[in-house]
Amino acid sequence: MRVNVAIPEEHVTAPVLDSALEAVTRLNEALLAGGHVPTFAQAQDQVTWKPEPPGAEHFDHAGIVHQRGHGDCDDLAPWHAASHRHTGRDKGARAIVVPSGPQRWHAVVKMSDGTIEDPSLAAGMGGSRHRISGAALPFMCGPTSSVSGSYTMRPQLALRPTPTGWQGRTDLPWHWRGEGSGPPNPSEIAMVTLHQHPVASTAIVGSIDGALELAEANGAGDPEHLERLCCLRDYAAGMPLHELAGEYAHLRQWKSDGQDYPSVFEHGRHEGR
Repeated sequence: MRVNVAIPEEHVTAPVLDSALEAVTRLNEALLAGGHVPTFAQAQDQVTWKPEPPGAEHFDHAGIVHQRGHGDCDDLAPWHAASHRHTGRDKGARAIVVPSGPQRWHAVVKMSDGTIEDPSLAAGMGGSRHRISGAALPFMCGPTSSVSGSYTMRPQLALRPTPTGWQGRTDLPWHWRGEGSGPPNPSEIAMVTLHQHPVASTAIVGSIDGALELAEANGAGDPEHLERLCCLRDYAAGMPLHELAGEYAHLRQWKSDGQDYPSVFEHGRHEGR
């Protein structure tokens, strides 16, 4: 049985769409409990993201999506949220919509701690399942300076609009000489990662995630820089301010004293994909 609900354009709002997503999420929970469909994670390699024609939106359940092999964000988000509830990873996971443009919405999953996960990205939205686009490039702007004349290269973030949404960029210092060595020269470059998404905050989150993974792979990132990027990433992903204060309060005490800092992943990076 297919139930169709026609929503007048002036009533296409977040609360209305969230209610429809919740109905599909509960149906997916029942399908998962009965063993009729796999979890989203189990089927991720078998399902791709594919947009529906404008004006022809269907909030399809996981059985339909799994059988045809593709789904839109409003199909994948309820499946992913139901999978979290079914497996017990997060009983409070909810499929919700976030603005992606004028009169446009994008469905994601909001976790109990406020972080955001985007199953559409995992299913290939944006043209690739591989999230990291990295390169070594000059910094977006010069270093900070003080009256003493010392220079410090720090991570830099940028965001720009594109025809299909937003592109985030993260610059992570790589080759540089440290404080007191004068202005940078062309050999002092940054690890640069880009991430594109219909939602601006998710574009920033994706670019920071890429920079963190590059730094972890090659060991080139300054530990305090990485921790500060983690904090910014969690803030952009929706972590409440009181949780950020508790999670990253130690950053206020850190100095450049040469001590061994903990791994960037030991202070609770929150996956918001």
